[in-house]
Amino acid sequence: MLQITAGHLAAFAAESSRDFEVRLMRFIADEFPETESLFGDEGIRKLAATGHRKAVLLGLETETGIATYVLLHELLGPEFETDPDNASVVRYLTDQTLSEPERIKGAFDAALQLLPNPSTIRIDQ
Repeated sequence: MLQITAGHLAAFAAESSRDFEVRLMRFIADEFPETESLFGDEGIRKLAATGHRKAVLLGLETETGIATYVLLHELLGPEFETDPDNASVVRYLTDQTLSEPERIKGAFDAALQLLPNPSTIRIDQ
């Protein structure tokens, strides 16, 4: 009989998280080559890990939610959550009465209103 223990589940979760962070790093490098050029692989790895951690602290749990948080970080700046100009974005991200898809769509749409040329950016869900 196959028995999966809590230790096995923790190992699977850790491996899944590492795999996601690698894909997140690739996303950042592909979409923001200037960031990769400026910070290199180690900087991209730290950005992905920090973005992942901060997104989870906000209650974003899906890969789409976490990736959207990292995208907002790149579009609006590393301290976008504390910049008063981004209050509408942060309001959506922190609104626990909304579902995660509603939160990330609202935050992304609010961010588009703040960007000088938003027609070149879109999010697929």
